[in-house]
Amino acid sequence: NVLSNLVRIGDLQQTLNISRREALALLIKGKIKSVFLKHVLLESEKISLELLKKKIDNHLGRLEDLFHEELVGKSQILETKIRSGEISLKIEEVTINMKSVGIIFNELCGYTINEVEPFTPEQVPGREEALNIFIKKHPDFKIFSDQKKILEVSKKVVKGGDLPQIGGFAELHYGRPGFNFFSDEWSAYFQGGINIGIKLFDQGKSRRENVINDYMIKKIMNMEKTFVRKTGFRLSDLFENMLSFEERLKTIENMIAISLEESELKKMMFLEKQISNREYLDSVFNVENLRSLKNKIRLQKDLIKVEINTLIGNKEG
Repeated sequence: NVLSNLVRIGDLQQTLNISRREALALLIKGKIKSVFLKHVLLESEKISLELLKKKIDNHLGRLEDLFHEELVGKSQILETKIRSGEISLKIEEVTINMKSVGIIFNELCGYTINEVEPFTPEQVPGREEALNIFIKKHPDFKIFSDQKKILEVSKKVVKGGDLPQIGGFAELHYGRPGFNFFSDEWSAYFQGGINIGIKLFDQGKSRRENVINDYMIKKIMNMEKTFVRKTGFRLSDLFENMLSFEERLKTIENMIAISLEESELKKMMFLEKQISNREYLDSVFNVENLRSLKNKIRLQKDLIKVEINTLIGNKEG
């Protein structure tokens, strides 16, 4: 059965290659989603900065009118211009980062990022269900299984090489058979035979080869156990981080509401000359910083969901 087992090894190698392609496709899919989400964050950050600049520029216009009426000093106009310039620099920086992320996205999937419709929100299963999906669906388990099967069949091939090899042949000819040298007649004749091959030397080679195969099988089994253990730890860490981000989002939303109210109050106080222009500008920037932090935490939460689905091999995520 040496030949049939070699054919089986070839079939298993094909399925192994398919599983490897599936594993690679899973990683690339997760990478594409992550890059797209980063672009979404940068885009929202740019829009937010543009709105902030518009607000600061409007405030600058009011200050210039007040300056002409000699109600405010030149320093207040200058510090507001500096803040507006800082926002412009941030907008340029975000725009450059967006272009870089777009190039990476194009390299990964061949599409420009503006051609792609927004992904549906990532959905993840519960912690226990995620681990079950991982064990049932992740292509790496199929890879481990196929590798072990190939080694088991290879052991049979090696053992079969020590057994007597028997082969036969059969031939049908038309011509002078050669049995009667005095006959000039042509006729059909048949030849057949059996070949028997016996290995006389190096009988211990197959045993040594299968010792190596057994070692490789155990190595793959240990890799499989390590893979499950590490993934379990990583999943626990990701789910804990996701819960932490959810709590932080609630806190930040409350802080944004408070800071908006504070900023409006300081605007009135500035107009009544109770606080300086710098204090009012600080309150406006504080609102924007909190909004930016909220978007970043939301992105981190979405990226965790992508990583969970990639980690467990969940194609439906």
